[in-house]
Amino acid sequence: MGAEALLLSTSAWVAFLHALAPDHWLPFVALARANRWSRNKLVGVTFLAGLGHVSTSLVIGLLGLMLGQELTRIQGLEASRGNISVLLLIGFGAAYMAWGIHHARHGHEHQHLGVDNIGGAAKTVFITRFWILFAVMVFGPCEPMIPLIFLAWSKGPALLAGVIGIFSLITIAMVITQSLAAFEGLRFAWTRYEERLARHSHTIAGATILAVGLIVILFGI
Repeated sequence: MGAEALLLSTSAWVAFLHALAPDHWLPFVALARANRWSRNKLVGVTFLAGLGHVSTSLVIGLLGLMLGQELTRIQGLEASRGNISVLLLIGFGAAYMAWGIHHARHGHEHQHLGVDNIGGAAKTVFITRFWILFAVMVFGPCEPMIPLIFLAWSKGPALLAGVIGIFSLITIAMVITQSLAAFEGLRFAWTRYEERLARHSHTIAGATILAVGLIVILFGI
């Protein structure tokens, strides 16, 4: 196997492993289930989130290369972004869980309706949750992409484009596929216990997002 083929296959494998991390997909599943998103909505949301997640690191990496920055400096920046991102995820999960507990205790006239069925302030709240999670995902770095870009840069534009394309496509596809698989996998259990879970759906979603953030910190994912 030539050096170029090895780098391309490595990019594919690294992207696959990187996207397995639960913070790339599980928070979206939790939010989708709690707010009764459709499959199409979940696919659209995760596509945009995955695209934004890859794009920010890509822009930083390419700018670093063009400005002559060292790999270690760019990796340091990405590591800092990762630390901030996971803290934001934990904060969002904790706040959402607290709101869910309050919601469950005091009830809500819209608790049996999905986001597409409500209007006004309630719909704004649901949309705000999505944008917060989207921003956290986009702010989170694709650290493994940076060294691959630096290696490909020295081999020419064709290989650079190939590495970027493969890494991006696999990452986005993995985010969408895992989210959709988990979403569908939970359908049976959620439907079976829907009456019991409905009142606490937001608490469960918030706790799930919080747990994902803590797992990322504890295991250094």
